[in-house]
Amino acid sequence: MDPPGCVWVVPRNDLEAVAIVDLLNSASEPVWVTGQPWGATWAGLEPEFRASLSALPKSTRIFGVELGGPNPYGARDIDHHRYQDEDRWRPESSIEQVAAELGIGLDRRQQLIAANDRGYIPEMRRMGPSPQEIDAIRAADRRAQGLTEADERQAKEDVRAAVLVRPGCFIAACSRPTSAHLDALADSAVEVLLVGQDEWLYSGPRYCELAGKPWKQTNWSGGQDKEGYFGIKRPDDDARAAIQSWFGS
Repeated sequence: MDPPGCVWVVPRNDLEAVAIVDLLNSASEPVWVTGQPWGATWAGLEPEFRASLSALPKSTRIFGVELGGPNPYGARDIDHHRYQDEDRWRPESSIEQVAAELGIGLDRRQQLIAANDRGYIPEMRRMGPSPQEIDAIRAADRRAQGLTEADERQAKEDVRAAVLVRPGCFIAACSRPTSAHLDALADSAVEVLLVGQDEWLYSGPRYCELAGKPWKQTNWSGGQDKEGYFGIKRPDDDARAAIQSWFGS
């Protein structure tokens, strides 16, 4: 069998990623799906994928979808996020970039998925969907991220104990931040700070301010216009104090 002319490497870890895999399959594109959760990297690829990529002819076009970090394969990164050491932000979501590369359009559901990934619920609302359409996209995204019913229940408990810092601004302590927390606060919150054991997550219009600070810890961000998020891994005491002070200002 002749080697493929191109290969797409995709983690199937949220709704957009699932939709991208489906889109590539429908176009009969070679797709290698890595089992990594959110935060997937080239370095984290399964050993068999790394070996197969290294063995491909140099003429093979390799695309990596939302795989952080450098890669030794000469691949083209399809992404729209900012990472600690690299700014890959683009106004188009990853599924829009993939569709453009394939020269095909997106249907309404795919467009809603793209809007959801670019700018969450506010970005979807710009398309004029019904509340039911928005709820369906959000529920599908949580499922694709691997959240369970237990996760959903825990998020609701965490949110009930959230502290109101000022109108529309909440801090919620949790074991780990999830989209279920954000969804549970979506109708009442303008800004949310989720304080987890190993990770902190901010969601709201000021995300670029946090993303622009010189953090020592691993961090990432994404969003569109006035809605986005910022996450930081294992913030030390100084980082925690700085974020809390900033959030309360």
